[in-house]
Amino acid sequence: MKSLKILFLFIGLGTFLMAQVKMDSRALGLAGSNSTISRGIHCVGWNPANLGFYEDSPKTMISLGNVNFKFDNSSLSITSLNKFNGIDLEEINPYTNISYKDELLALIPETGWDLYSHLNVSTPLLSISRKNIAYTNDVVFLSGVTLPKSIIDILMKGNEVGETYDMTVQFEMLTLMAHRFSLAIPNEYGSVGFTLSYLQGMSYLGLDSDSSSSYFITDTSMVAAHAEYVSRNTLGGNGMGLDIGFTTRETNGWQFSIAANNLFANIEWNKPTYTFNLLQGFTNRDERATYRRHWYDIEEINPADLLDTGDGGDTTASAELISSGDSLIIASDQAFSIKYPAVFRMGILRRLNDDVTLLIDFRTGFEDRFFAKSTWVYSTGLEIVRSPSFPIRVGVAFGNDGYRMMAFGFAVRKSIFSIDFGMAFDGGFTANTARGLELSLGGH
Repeated sequence: MKSLKILFLFIGLGTFLMAQVKMDSRALGLAGSNSTISRGIHCVGWNPANLGFYEDSPKTMISLGNVNFKFDNSSLSITSLNKFNGIDLEEINPYTNISYKDELLALIPETGWDLYSHLNVSTPLLSISRKNIAYTNDVVFLSGVTLPKSIIDILMKGNEVGETYDMTVQFEMLTLMAHRFSLAIPNEYGSVGFTLSYLQGMSYLGLDSDSSSSYFITDTSMVAAHAEYVSRNTLGGNGMGLDIGFTTRETNGWQFSIAANNLFANIEWNKPTYTFNLLQGFTNRDERATYRRHWYDIEEINPADLLDTGDGGDTTASAELISSGDSLIIASDQAFSIKYPAVFRMGILRRLNDDVTLLIDFRTGFEDRFFAKSTWVYSTGLEIVRSPSFPIRVGVAFGNDGYRMMAFGFAVRKSIFSIDFGMAFDGGFTANTARGLELSLGGH
């Protein structure tokens, strides 16, 4: 009964859960159901409270390195592409009475077509845990692009009269080094943990969404378009973040956890930092940041503007009505801040027997940015250690908007060494239906 009360309490608190970029091989093989079972260096970035349970894990753990790579998109899979391969998109699907073109466009969300990738590398020998304390070091690369659906609409259907198309593209790419210092404090009820993160920005390239816009319009008598983008390119940044977590002690095979990651995390760019001074020597750059304004304008063009003047010269449209270019904006000394997404999670562990452990996680984020998604995701995984030298893992995840994930993994353990591998199909349960792929390989 006490376990059930704790379970319902955590479900009530579970409005704060997350997505993840620091995905070690064990966590990936469990489809992210790692909040409660993670131990040693692998609980940093997930739930630092788990450092308090060092009795059931190696008291000292040193990373031999871990590489995690992911690429996905919000719309297309091999199955969806094969459906339209070799088909006349103007034809009507006899089973749905909808044109194949409209079915293809329906795959693109109204918010646009998202493409995302990340690479997380745990620096070999620089991540170490000793009992209830840990330090980890990771190099992180993040990239996100959103293409507006209007671009796809025009390519597929042409420009409709009287329709104003939003053509604004969003783009961000950054590289950072994450230094994390973690401490867990065990108590009679479980363990409380804290992680202080220092986010050392290396480079940033992105479009300032507040200063960028683009549109295209066709009227009955004219065509007009405008675009203006401000790009920011800088070296060196600093930021801090906080992780907190709590995990209960295991009781009758049950254990529960809750954690929040990257609280208050922001990276300040375009200000003097040690990183900028170091990188400046390799790039010979004098300025901390480069701002450029890129634009094009198509003023109102009517059919008369497109007619030949009759004297053999160019039309006025190309000579006078279409302009484009870019210019350097002198960078100010004022820093700009990039939010590093805060993420939250809740986990449940259930020992089915000595060899099989069932794991459940609920997660969500506050915004759709990089690895954080503002949708609910439920994941569950099984870890089977019937052979202690070769544990295997499998996991699935479900989310809003039809999100799916299928994951599996294994480890090879020899003496004090362990090599882990994880793989996941993102957005689907098979290679053909997945919209992305994630791989992870590491050892300690």
